[in-house]
Amino acid sequence: LRFPAGLEREYRQSHLGRVATRVRGWQASLLVVALIAAAYRFAIFGSFGLNLETILRVGVLLPACLAMLIAAFGRQYQPRYLSTAFTGSLITAAATGILIAMSVAEGHDSALTFLTTFLFATFCLTGLLLLDAVLVAAIGTLAFAVASSYFGVSPDPLAYSLLLLSAVACIGGFIAYGVEVTNRRMFLERGVLGDLAERG
Repeated sequence: LRFPAGLEREYRQSHLGRVATRVRGWQASLLVVALIAAAYRFAIFGSFGLNLETILRVGVLLPACLAMLIAAFGRQYQPRYLSTAFTGSLITAAATGILIAMSVAEGHDSALTFLTTFLFATFCLTGLLLLDAVLVAAIGTLAFAVASSYFGVSPDPLAYSLLLLSAVACIGGFIAYGVEVTNRRMFLERGVLGDLAERG
């Protein structure tokens, strides 16, 4: 899933042009959800204390989402988006994994729905290439596992949650693999047809 350097650059430019609308919609939605979640927690507790949740939500998650949104809509979208989205998604995955583990430990099992959605979206909506998306999903799952153990989530629910997250990541990865192989093949075929047209 990687061409020689020059061809890979051309493919990535083509890829980013193709997924631009999807990427921008996802990054805007992700920031809105992060803001709503922060506002909801603020409404419950009445203030943001200096604690791990506040640091993750306000100091880590929101800036990462904002940086990815700016990269998606900025003038430097083509050269900078993939690197920004990869770094931002890694940070977001780790922070989200920890925050969801905290919620599950508090008894809010439904919070796991967001993490499964995020992991699946990593493969289908972020615009990341397959290997980068796999690493992001792995980091999110690992962060959730470690944080859940730290915050005292029972072994049986934790095992079920990890099985669910792994299944979602595998399905997302399988779909993304097929899509990327097809896209790369079509990219090569278009290049060959273009060369033939020029020579004809």
